[in-house]
Amino acid sequence: MHLQVIHVLPGRLRLKVPALKADPIRARAVQERIAPQAGIRKVEVNPATGSVLVFYDESAGLAPLGSLQELFPSLSLTELQDRLTACARAPTPRADAAEDMAELFRRANAQVARITNGLDLRVLVPLALIALALLQLRSGKTAWPSWYDFLWFAFSSFLLLNRPGSSP
Repeated sequence: MHLQVIHVLPGRLRLKVPALKADPIRARAVQERIAPQAGIRKVEVNPATGSVLVFYDESAGLAPLGSLQELFPSLSLTELQDRLTACARAPTPRADAAEDMAELFRRANAQVARITNGLDLRVLVPLALIALALLQLRSGKTAWPSWYDFLWFAFSSFLLLNRPGSSP
């Protein structure tokens, strides 16, 4: 079967396999063949997209992916290793930018808490959004979503996606 390596990260490999697209029977067969292999933690095959996502034991290196070569002869473990090495060397500006933004919020939160005698953004932002919602309801203009809905979604998404100790 022809395939394209979409990405390889320590412990995770995503392949695009056109032959699996719109073929749930073949997709299930591929999943059932890969999943029981030693070192494979989880396999997700999506017949709607032809995508195969393999979670493997990263402590074993790429060894668990060797079993995939029987199913996908064009899969090159050398190429995967080269991509992993390049990935490890590449800077991660997205993570750095997210940490910078998180630090900005932490500082702002500390300043707000100092000014408000202990109330911080975790309390004040929801209260402000409730006040805005009540004002909008009172005015009779109930168009949705309002700018503050998007602000809240963005703020909460950022916090959820950038919790300390979480990984992308």
